[in-house]
Amino acid sequence: NTVTFFSKKARQAEDKARTEGEGGVPSSPSMQSSERAGTEKTSHLVCAHGFGAGVGLYARTMAAAVAHHGVGSVTAFDWLGFGFSSRPSFLRGSFDRADREKSESAFVSSLEAWRERMGINRMTLCGHSLGGLLCAVYAEKYPFRVRRLILASCIGLPEKPSAEESRRKGNPFASLPCYVRAVVGCIRFCWDYLNWTPLSYLRLSGPFGPSA
Repeated sequence: NTVTFFSKKARQAEDKARTEGEGGVPSSPSMQSSERAGTEKTSHLVCAHGFGAGVGLYARTMAAAVAHHGVGSVTAFDWLGFGFSSRPSFLRGSFDRADREKSESAFVSSLEAWRERMGINRMTLCGHSLGGLLCAVYAEKYPFRVRRLILASCIGLPEKPSAEESRRKGNPFASLPCYVRAVVGCIRFCWDYLNWTPLSYLRLSGPFGPSA
């Protein structure tokens, strides 16, 4: 068996097949994945990448996990908005708990829908960086679907500092030159109000960026 990476054309074809009406809007987001299967599917390892990555993060480890670590099969998937998965429009959020939980729920629900589509009953879930955070949230919500949870260099989101705490700590950018503060302010404005993430700048940086 070999690892198969889905192409952009495959994603577009699937999205087209899932559209409804004349508007051409996908009826539900689709997630793409690649799989390495062993001779016996005694266990299933599912790998989730972090921010700014994709299934390629696990390209060199999938075959080794099957060949040398007794894993029945290994599957890596692209989160929504990354790689060759669909790019649905997310509502702009903030650092507040309610918006964080809405964002987490959107990703976790997509992972559960993907699991059902793949026919996986229970799995060992491995998440790196941001993927580790989302996998931990998934395991809390669906503990009966997770055999083991592996957190690889996982991140976490702290509580938003109170106004009093922010005043006590002061502005960390106050000592920086004015032009640096201006650049930081523009980046934060674009992220908070225009929904421009670092990946948006990457896609604008070259002729192949929009199709990345």
